[in-house]
Amino acid sequence: DIPATYGPKQLSAKLTSGLVAGSRVALRVAAVTSNGKVSKTGTYSSWATATPTTLPQAPTFNGPGVTSLYPTTSWQLLGITESGGLPVTYVAVATAKDQPSITCKTSGSSCTFQGLVPGASYTVTLHAENAHGSSAEVSGLSVADPLYGLQWHLNSKYGIQAEQAWQHTRGSSNVTVAVIDSGITDHPDLNPNLWHNLDGSVYGYDFVSTPNGPGDGDGWDANPSDPTADNEWHGTHVSGIIAAASNNIGVTGVAPGVKLLEVRALGTKGGSSADLIAALNWAAGKDVPGVPKNQHPAQVINLSLGNKTYAQCDTGTAAVMQSLHDANVMVITAAGNDNSQAFYSYPGNCYPTINVGATGFTGDRAYYSNFGQGVDISAPGGDDKTPGDAPAETGGQIWSTLNDGTSTPGKPIYDGAEGTSMAAPMVSGIAALLVSVKPTITPDQIWTALKSTATPWPVGSFCATASQDLSCGIGIANAGAAVEYVLKN
Repeated sequence: DIPATYGPKQLSAKLTSGLVAGSRVALRVAAVTSNGKVSKTGTYSSWATATPTTLPQAPTFNGPGVTSLYPTTSWQLLGITESGGLPVTYVAVATAKDQPSITCKTSGSSCTFQGLVPGASYTVTLHAENAHGSSAEVSGLSVADPLYGLQWHLNSKYGIQAEQAWQHTRGSSNVTVAVIDSGITDHPDLNPNLWHNLDGSVYGYDFVSTPNGPGDGDGWDANPSDPTADNEWHGTHVSGIIAAASNNIGVTGVAPGVKLLEVRALGTKGGSSADLIAALNWAAGKDVPGVPKNQHPAQVINLSLGNKTYAQCDTGTAAVMQSLHDANVMVITAAGNDNSQAFYSYPGNCYPTINVGATGFTGDRAYYSNFGQGVDISAPGGDDKTPGDAPAETGGQIWSTLNDGTSTPGKPIYDGAEGTSMAAPMVSGIAALLVSVKPTITPDQIWTALKSTATPWPVGSFCATASQDLSCGIGIANAGAAVEYVLKN
């Protein structure tokens, strides 16, 4: 039924419209004679059938980036029309700097690359081929940060599966994660994602009261910088885990597209619950007497801090945690590093928060991590006593942004650390990704997504066999599965 008219004595024709690759068509022809205004159609020929074909279209990636620890990439299979009406072969090529490329061909929807070099981060290109030729080549996820290969916590078997999540979002700049910690130091991998004042200084606040020790200034002020090495540049390391920029230098964060709000609450001699309460309220955009209102309220707050001695949650902190929960602000806490019951570690024992224990490369509880009914979920925090097959340079620890100053801030560097302080920002980064794909998500919905998709404990591990009093939580946080859960629900 394709209308077409051809000239006299024409013995062949090429149809250029109205055909769909892979869809069978039937054709017939007839001669038409005309005499003035009178036309007459002759007898039609018998039907001829054919199936039009053409070049395939480019496929669409699901999860393209690969490493030796996470060697599988996948894509969506082409339909009959997209494949050009012919069988197709998918050709995926993995490349890494200074390494030979590796090719994988299949008719299926995924490739598992063999021979990937440990520690190298590979990008993948993909095209489809049929009897007519090749589709356009598409490039997969590219993470060019040179230390990405050391970040086993992102994509190893018991990592958080960040690349799966990144197929949907790397985090929205409309999402802010507050890091309530020891403050921040200048770092090129953090600067792009920090909120800044008009004069270029870091936007944030210092809630450390003067009595906490020298070097803490004259009390509360609008300078969130970390003045000394007393806390080992803790806030800088934590911030990088959450949102180090994916900018071709150093490392990349769990949510490299979100913004960081730096709030200082740990001084040279620690901090107080009163200062912490003020910091929590301000970070969430609530009024704090005598302090300018926060212009960049956080949807997620990370608390990688805790008492070194047993301390119950006080009523003031419990009240602010509940008020933030009611205001749809997600608070993530560290379970503590005492190899003891998490129930006694403040502020992780406050409710409602998500309290995070730490695992190592092997997926089992890190030797220092607190445990028990107070732990909600775990995430990679590093374990240098059981490094497993983690990149040798890391010693099983978590690589992130740091500073080389021994007393005052020095030069920006990268180094490893371990603790539930490193595990909590993994979950904070995942929470930021969830808010990025669903801005209206509530803390309860974030928790439902995390607990519904957590990676199960390794068979026979301590965490798999632990009683409730020795629990490591529901499992290991899985960013990729959690993001996809939220997108489907």
